[in-house]
Amino acid sequence: MRTCSHSLGHATEINAMRWLAHNSVVLRSQKTNNQPSWYACTSRMDCGPPATAFYTQLWTSASGESRAHLIYVHGFGEHVGRYEDIFPLWVNNGVSVFAYDQRGFGRTALDEEHKSATSSWCRSCWKDQVEDLEFFIGYESTRVGHNLPIFLMGFSMGGTEVLGIVATPPLRHHVVNRISGVIAEGPMLLVANPDAWEEEPREPGDPSDDTPEDPYEVVPIPLRDAGKWQSRNPTIIEAFKTDPLLHNYTTRQLRNDTLSSGSALAKENFKNWPKNLPLLIVHGDGDLINSCKASQDFVRDTEAADATCSPYPGAYHELHHEPDGQGLQAVNECIKWMIDHIPGRS
Repeated sequence: MRTCSHSLGHATEINAMRWLAHNSVVLRSQKTNNQPSWYACTSRMDCGPPATAFYTQLWTSASGESRAHLIYVHGFGEHVGRYEDIFPLWVNNGVSVFAYDQRGFGRTALDEEHKSATSSWCRSCWKDQVEDLEFFIGYESTRVGHNLPIFLMGFSMGGTEVLGIVATPPLRHHVVNRISGVIAEGPMLLVANPDAWEEEPREPGDPSDDTPEDPYEVVPIPLRDAGKWQSRNPTIIEAFKTDPLLHNYTTRQLRNDTLSSGSALAKENFKNWPKNLPLLIVHGDGDLINSCKASQDFVRDTEAADATCSPYPGAYHELHHEPDGQGLQAVNECIKWMIDHIPGRS
């Protein structure tokens, strides 16, 4: 065992194994303007709180140089492997990317050889997720140093988390002081289409809530044909159905936590958004899972001096994977916004 210490305003110490045997560095190329652009992807199981192994990826240019750093948080039920066509676009614009399979998802939960003994599918909660993100912001801040600006971005549930770590009490001022901006794609604030749900979502404490003594009991995701609502791209729909790291079930704890935390952000906690922290939300207005209107209302109602909501006409939930160039347009908008918000850039 080794002790890993990372800090962001306070000391965080955990004991966890770093599985160097599972460490891999791959050099790849992607054509940009018909010219090959080389980048590196480093993947490994890394130490996280509390004594939990997390599958992580670090995407950099082949030289390792970058002008900004992005911490990316994936959505509910998925994993970072679904972004291997997206992260190189950031790297090719001078932005390094750190991403991790969240607690309860992807290889963090399902890699039988390297995962922690306590890790299993959807075994997580809002408190754990936000504390994990706080830890990795500190982890990456220490690794890259304080001269490199850090931005947060999250999709769907991950979008709720990057908004929540800023605006959900207890407020984490040390986090806000370290990041230069936040991007949320299709965040789960409010449900978009109740007809897509097999049962009405209920918040913890609701008298009709049937949460058992074991909050980690596995239950089906209460969405009707979840893959159908992800994208208009048939390739993505098929991949969603066949990916061995995706499953169509959750736990009552995580289901309730995600819905209630998003609702609290939409109805009350938007008031806590710092005035001087830039915010961009991109959202498909055809999203049948998460409400685009709630994203627009969040931006409208926050007191941030620099906040934008960019709706994409007709786009479904996975905006970044939408066909006919719409997904690429959204990714490029996020990249340009981030570059434009690098501190000191004229």
